[in-house]
Amino acid sequence: MTRFSIHVQLHSRYNVFDPSGKLPFSVVFGLCRLQKADTDPRSILIDTVGPVFDVPYALAHSLLTLYEERPGEAMQWVEVNVSSIEKSDASSRGCIAVPSRTHSTKSWQNNLTVYLCAIDLQGVLALVLKPGNRYKMRIASRDFGVQKWVYNDQEGFADSDKDGEDARLVNSWRHGNAAFKVGDDLKFPPPLETKMRLVNDTSLEVTVVNTGSETVTVQSRGQQK
Repeated sequence: MTRFSIHVQLHSRYNVFDPSGKLPFSVVFGLCRLQKADTDPRSILIDTVGPVFDVPYALAHSLLTLYEERPGEAMQWVEVNVSSIEKSDASSRGCIAVPSRTHSTKSWQNNLTVYLCAIDLQGVLALVLKPGNRYKMRIASRDFGVQKWVYNDQEGFADSDKDGEDARLVNSWRHGNAAFKVGDDLKFPPPLETKMRLVNDTSLEVTVVNTGSETVTVQSRGQQK
């Protein structure tokens, strides 16, 4: 079967997975069309049923690989046994639209279509992740299990797209990983209320109110650390 390549980059929304759910966690996929021969101005629509973008399903079907860091004399990453994640049906149908770069002037790094897969705190994957441990996920191979894709400028599939394209959609190369640590007692900063008002044509007044019980030091210039 003919193959058609796009680039899929994997990373995580945060470097900490919070089992309590106070910090929502997602595995992030960045997609971009990089082939010079891909000159079709229409978007590519990708069916989210069955491919790598459904993380628990992808782990159970060996489209993604999960590794755990094992401390020792030499730090090493060991593949995690995910057999407890049953090979159930994929999640409900969705669609990812990846636009053409035919007329884009941006670099591909700044032209990624972002798709987030949130990790269900009550799901089977969350039970595999142990508090205090570090993990990373990688795409297992170039084939990321896409069952259907088409060229279409619509937001979703149409009746005319029933069969999809014949070529197998694959990753241009394996790149990136979703690395994170499972937190067991995350500390969150106190909530601050910020208000702004225009004093005159040249002055802007910013008022910050600390609603917590502890003193907070805030930088007035540059990046807030």
